[in-house]
Amino acid sequence: FAQAGISLNEVKRNREAEVMHGRVAMIASVGYLAGEAVSGPFNINGPANDQLQQMPFPAFILLTVAIATAELKRAQIGWVE
Repeated sequence: FAQAGISLNEVKRNREAEVMHGRVAMIASVGYLAGEAVSGPFNINGPANDQLQQMPFPAFILLTVAIATAELKRAQIGWVE
């Protein structure tokens, strides 16, 4: 990679990003199928594409904050050079 002008840190960062995207995709596909098969905690049902709009707004905010916190913590730990 040195001949191509790519540093070792950049390779490690790209590898970490690729692994994380793969994990998120696998979890999302399972969640998509499970969401249509099982009724959720707020009596959310129907196609998976419509379920986020059925979520109560306070629960949506809590979910957004939880995901953002987890992603920021992971990024700080995983991409330290």
